[in-house]
Amino acid sequence: MARSKLRITSILAFLLMVLPVRSDQFPRTNTERMRLLPPLVLWAWERREDLRFINPQDTAIAFLAGTINIRGDEVAIRPRFQSLLVPARAKLVAVIRIEADRDAAFDRSQIEQTATVIAKQALLPRVVAVQIDFDATRSE
Repeated sequence: MARSKLRITSILAFLLMVLPVRSDQFPRTNTERMRLLPPLVLWAWERREDLRFINPQDTAIAFLAGTINIRGDEVAIRPRFQSLLVPARAKLVAVIRIEADRDAAFDRSQIEQTATVIAKQALLPRVVAVQIDFDATRSE
């Protein structure tokens, strides 16, 4: 568990350094950003989704934006391949899945690559939040 916390802490610390601050467009605190989201959030995994029927006033969309695979000393980035159709005013949460092998080095280069991919999701149109999906195993 301690190693997983260290991995995520390293990635998050680097994100704070590289994530552009767009204070003219978004609130600065997470609490303020989360208030931008409607009370209902639909989840769109990796398949073609047409969610244009939702009412953006009361429903947001969390979607898989991509997957980062960390193996040994390599980082492989797999973007979303399926289309996602949403209303023009929909608020979005970009979700990045991180998968790591037990032999992942988590060196500075891997952390920087991972953090950069995550930070770029915040720049996507209508994205008001970014979620990191990382499962720690019992042994971690």
